[in-house]
Amino acid sequence: MEIKCLKCGRSGDFAMMKTILPEDRDKLYSMDVFNYTCPDCGHKTNIEYDTAYFDEEKKQIVIFGGSSLIDQITDDYLVRIVQTESQLAEKVHILEKERDDRIIELMKIIITAGLMGDSKEPDFAVVYDVYEDNEQFAVVKESGELFILKWNEELYQSVLENYQDKLPPMRNRDDLIVDGAWAVQMMSM
Repeated sequence: MEIKCLKCGRSGDFAMMKTILPEDRDKLYSMDVFNYTCPDCGHKTNIEYDTAYFDEEKKQIVIFGGSSLIDQITDDYLVRIVQTESQLAEKVHILEKERDDRIIELMKIIITAGLMGDSKEPDFAVVYDVYEDNEQFAVVKESGELFILKWNEELYQSVLENYQDKLPPMRNRDDLIVDGAWAVQMMSM
């Protein structure tokens, strides 16, 4: 696909990755799969497009954008749909670490509630992340300020124990979108 640089006006080629494979994860984590870098001036432009992370060995697919792919996927695959590029990277991190993404989303609600104090609305987002092979949660404030919470295995196991009987199997097609709204709904049951 030919892209015209927004800074210098020169054109260059951008290769969209319709399928992101496990060997391309680093490009996803750095967001390079969505960034066009002008070969002349070096300016980066975000290019948002439909794609899917596909791990044939683990039978996992995470779809960003075009959910029409679902009908083509066999029932033995774990399927998730995400709505942003960062959710795609986060979900792949979770699956790479062989964690239950539903438990991670429930943990994020618990962490958010603990950090809010007396506030009615959070002014931050909690994001699961992996840095140098260590799991953690990044807390990103609206101001751009960032702080890191170390991974809490006890909390993960506690939430897993409390919810495992309430959750259907992970490969259930009823839970295609597992995010904060899903977690809030699950906690209200």
